[in-house]
Amino acid sequence: MRQFRRSGPKAPSEPNGGGVGTLVAPGTDGPPPAGGRSRRRYDPAWDEWQAPRRWPGILLTCLIVLAFLGVVVWHYRPHAPPPVHHKKTAFSGEGLPSPAFELSTRGAAISTYHGTQNKDDIVFTSSGHLLVLHARCDCAYSFVVTITNASAIPVAFPVSNTGSTNVTINQTLPRGRYTMKVVGSGPWQLQLIQPTAAMSVLRTAPKPFQYYSTGPSVLGPFSSANRYLYLDYLGTGTIRVYVLNSNGVRVDPAFAGRRFIEHGVALPRPPQPYFVEVDASSGFWRLFVQHTAKG
Repeated sequence: MRQFRRSGPKAPSEPNGGGVGTLVAPGTDGPPPAGGRSRRRYDPAWDEWQAPRRWPGILLTCLIVLAFLGVVVWHYRPHAPPPVHHKKTAFSGEGLPSPAFELSTRGAAISTYHGTQNKDDIVFTSSGHLLVLHARCDCAYSFVVTITNASAIPVAFPVSNTGSTNVTINQTLPRGRYTMKVVGSGPWQLQLIQPTAAMSVLRTAPKPFQYYSTGPSVLGPFSSANRYLYLDYLGTGTIRVYVLNSNGVRVDPAFAGRRFIEHGVALPRPPQPYFVEVDASSGFWRLFVQHTAKG
């Protein structure tokens, strides 16, 4: 009697059913359990198909990033300002800032102009010496002041602000005749102050001269015996302080900086008399003028 031999199913590549069946890769269920039997033979290479554990590498990367951020924060941390000779550094309790200028106007030539709207025919004459312009306006919109010479050519644009304005500027011009044009919507006032030799100097004894304000300003005159200046500045912009002679010429840049300043300087040879011009873009400042280096 003819005997039949068992064989597996036909391989797809052999239509006659010859050959050995191929081993099928395991599915997601992994290798067969130890206690059971499977129709497929276990291959140790299956273990390499399992997803690697990546959390140690991710944790190490996070630690490196945090360490880098810590170094950056430490590097850019706020630093305490260096110690200075003058110790009066706090602005707390100072109250409101003083007006935009402090000038001994006794003996000075002062011209004052008022208005509530645009004006383009303010005529004045410059002596060629120091000329101080004090401009104020409670304007709702723009406040612009332009100075033209005798040929109607603009030579200076001292004020170009919006809203409320109170500034004092060193507006020294060559000798001659000029015209100021004002664009302002609201009550405004312009003062042209031309110091003369008859002006009395500001007192710095028995206490040092002290002035607390904001924005640009002009102070003086001071005696040349007051060789020591101290400045405290707190703001987000820049500040520059100059020493002026009676002709309005900057003869000695005393201070220049930004943000936080607590510093003092000794003027080598100040003029007799001299003025102090403060050019501050923002913030609050306090200036001391005195005889001695101690304050």
